[in-house]
Amino acid sequence: MILPSRIQIVLLTALLLFAVAGLAHSQWLFRVSIDQEYNDNPFRLSDAKQSLITTSQIGLQKKFPEVYVGYFGNFSQFSEFADRNYYWHQLGIGNDTGSLSWGAYAEQRINKYDYRIFNNSDYAAYLTKKYDLPMLSLIWNTAAHWNRFQEFAELNNLTLNNRIKLSKSFQTRTTLIGGLSINYKKYIHEEKIVYTDTTGLAGLDFYQVATSFGNGRGKGKGNSDQNQFGKNSYFTDTYYYDLEKPSVSQAILWLRAAQAITQSTGLALQFENYQQLSGSSRYVSGISYSYDAESEIFDDPMSYNGSLISAELTQLLPYGMTIKISPWYFSKDYNSQGIYQNEELYAEDTLRKDRYKGAAMAIRKDINAGFGDLSLEINYQYIHNDSNSYWYNYKSNFFSVGFDFQF
Repeated sequence: MILPSRIQIVLLTALLLFAVAGLAHSQWLFRVSIDQEYNDNPFRLSDAKQSLITTSQIGLQKKFPEVYVGYFGNFSQFSEFADRNYYWHQLGIGNDTGSLSWGAYAEQRINKYDYRIFNNSDYAAYLTKKYDLPMLSLIWNTAAHWNRFQEFAELNNLTLNNRIKLSKSFQTRTTLIGGLSINYKKYIHEEKIVYTDTTGLAGLDFYQVATSFGNGRGKGKGNSDQNQFGKNSYFTDTYYYDLEKPSVSQAILWLRAAQAITQSTGLALQFENYQQLSGSSRYVSGISYSYDAESEIFDDPMSYNGSLISAELTQLLPYGMTIKISPWYFSKDYNSQGIYQNEELYAEDTLRKDRYKGAAMAIRKDINAGFGDLSLEINYQYIHNDSNSYWYNYKSNFFSVGFDFQF
């Protein structure tokens, strides 16, 4: 795969930084990991398609007395759908003194041409400050993000996040953690386009765009029978845009209680509440074939009110192994997105409601190899998204085995 010129520039810049850094007294950190996954529905469809997925990651970090520079990248390969292979990478700089940490990074996802609709980048800066108060611990974090979408400039945005986290430990080996996040998103483009009927965007035959002058619905043939995941298969037969919202703000309140039951067993319960404060998210509905985090690209976590209840059971096992079991239940009530009553019929007068539930299990073994740290991990996860919208009603199981080596 030949990388685009701008990616080559980023890679060369990263190598140059490391070469210059090598002239000074500093510390290197290398990381290599490989994960092999079987997923019976990696694209989270009502009509499931299974695949083996191999994810390979490499990381380089150079530590100086006052700052570190790091580059990380991973390549994901699908055994059954090679056109879906993609590369993600990140170049960052920062520092952590214990009570104060700061940093900035640029990350990018690169897909093959036929799936460039998922190409996106994020440029971010963050600051975290820890305070040791007489009765509890307080952590304040702020971050700014510039998110860009190659094929959907209307979704480009600036996001500001502010979070306060409070924690208190007791002699009963109980820890209470609570916090509040305030998030604000401003969409950059506010062009007043009433209607567009064209070809060429991601290989579509026909599409409609809705803007501040009204909503648009389009029916177009995605040509899904061209091949299993062909270049004209991004959308369902009916897709729907809502681009009239200029900004959105959100508050997230959470509370976590962790209890050590025995010397080797711990249990944590967590509750989170999501509430929109103003505005509403833009969205593109009806995009199919989204793998894992891809669903968040066009399913904005700031687009709904909801509540999440989760638990985590941790058990230390013989031979230095650890097992974690984590069930969850997440109710999401979307504020402006309609539903698909079937494969084609979109109803904008009924709002989408999801009940996202499941459980995960992870078994991990850490090994000190003398010249580095090796970890082996086995994961299983079950997901059931129960939605009143046809294209978001799915189940998924995956099993993975991976190792991570740092030296």
